[in-house]
Amino acid sequence: MIHLTKSQLRTKKAVGDILKATELHQTEFAKLIGASLDTVKSWTRSKPAEMSLEFEWRILHATGAQIQPDGSVVMFIKSPKGKPNPKTYRYKGSLYNKPYSKKAFEFWQRVAVPARIETIKDSTIESAKHAVEVILKAAAIKGETKGMKFQFLSVLASFYEWTAKTAQEFSLEKRIVAVEKKTAKPTRR
Repeated sequence: MIHLTKSQLRTKKAVGDILKATELHQTEFAKLIGASLDTVKSWTRSKPAEMSLEFEWRILHATGAQIQPDGSVVMFIKSPKGKPNPKTYRYKGSLYNKPYSKKAFEFWQRVAVPARIETIKDSTIESAKHAVEVILKAAAIKGETKGMKFQFLSVLASFYEWTAKTAQEFSLEKRIVAVEKKTAKPTRR
């Protein structure tokens, strides 16, 4: 007999419910949240792996599914003040804090995510640019510790590795090419 921890039971139940509600295959779900297929499979085995908070956060933002302590899954839609916002998120009655369903996932993909992206896109991009700039500038400053005098090139390499890994995990390659074409600066002749 296999004995599972509460955390393992919670993970298995939650992922199973989310996959059923979204009608996504494990491969599609993995791409949606930027996980490997092996990671998603590990959550659905007879002895599942525990899920990290990082992946719970990714699932919440990608699907609107909030995993509860008991492993049940509810729809997460809150206003910035933390209360349901019926003006912004009304869809044949409030889906907030109700059992997660296909209707909830479709609403999240069609209405909630596009509205949120439009609201925060520009400020988030500027914030990310600033964070990267600060990290790179800090790494370019000569450190006082013997082994940490010049970290700029290592930090830069780490950043490029992260961008490549993120592009691959979320299957963004084609969209990156499209963005690069749109934003490419004309060459002078």
